[in-house]
Amino acid sequence: MNDPVDQQLRAYNDRDLGAFMKPYGRGVRIEDGDGNLLLKGKTQMRPAYAELFRDSPHLHCRVCSRIEVGDWVFTEEQVTGMRVPGGPHEMHAMVAYRIKKGKIALVRLFV
Repeated sequence: MNDPVDQQLRAYNDRDLGAFMKPYGRGVRIEDGDGNLLLKGKTQMRPAYAELFRDSPHLHCRVCSRIEVGDWVFTEEQVTGMRVPGGPHEMHAMVAYRIKKGKIALVRLFV
């Protein structure tokens, strides 16, 4: 079975932008924990993640736990090796992914 959350995680850890973008729907929304829009659509997402992958050669995400409820996947994640100007090098987060028609349609980041 093709699990879009696992697919994007493997590609994230490999910093493979093309493979990372594949499991996302065209109109995907990336939001913070309050529902504020951070990125909308693959056209906004691609350059943001291209920069992250380019600047973070040791980027790695470990899933600590995972729960699936209906069309939602919730993961507790520990991210290390981030190199973002003004941002943290490590992050502990809860991430909610909503899957629609086999693609990630919504991501909500709780950090």
